[in-house]
Amino acid sequence: MIIFLPLLLGLSLGCTRAGGFVAHVESTCLLDDDGTAKDFTYCISFNKDLLTCWDPEENKMVPCEFGVLNPLANGISHYLNQQDTLMQRLRNGLRNCTTHTQPFWGSLTHRT
Repeated sequence: MIIFLPLLLGLSLGCTRAGGFVAHVESTCLLDDDGTAKDFTYCISFNKDLLTCWDPEENKMVPCEFGVLNPLANGISHYLNQQDTLMQRLRNGLRNCTTHTQPFWGSLTHRT
């Protein structure tokens, strides 16, 4: 998460006229009935506008914003794609979803 601090600082300093902003990281794991991961997403948003998301087919973060924030989305995507540790974690995202949810799966889903 430390790699996001420069990005958040840049966003905050670059928006001097804005009354406020929200930048966040969102990830999801879609699981089937047995708790096996079927889909994994990882995105970075700015004021509810998706900037960049993990694309498992391209094996990298890709820009999702093609409007006025496109240069920012491209810059963030490029920066994140240079972070080897993050890229490795995202490549393992689908497998990690299953691994990390299995200990909780039975107690949260098998109800009487």
